[in-house]
Amino acid sequence: GRGSRYDAADHVAFFGKLAELSGNRVLQLAMQPVTRLLAPSLRRMIDRVPQGRTRILVAQRCIVEAIREHKPDEAESWMTRHVQDFRRGYELAGIELDTKVGIGSMAD
Repeated sequence: GRGSRYDAADHVAFFGKLAELSGNRVLQLAMQPVTRLLAPSLRRMIDRVPQGRTRILVAQRCIVEAIREHKPDEAESWMTRHVQDFRRGYELAGIELDTKVGIGSMAD
């Protein structure tokens, strides 16, 4: 991350790192297309909802710390909050959660 200059690529990298740390090859492979699909709309959400950057960074820090400290319940709790925050961020940004994703569909 780059502090306040956090962007969608940082978040994609975060999820990739989580999958890698899991040691689960299937999860690692499954995350690649998901994060590629997520990146364009995530970029739009971060641009439209500036407070999202801070909330994302705090949640990611707490998730990683819980994993490091072998606290799966805490990691799960933070990840649940993180996903709920994403949903709220998309709502605040005016991005429909059921928007079809395809080549060029997320271009501004």
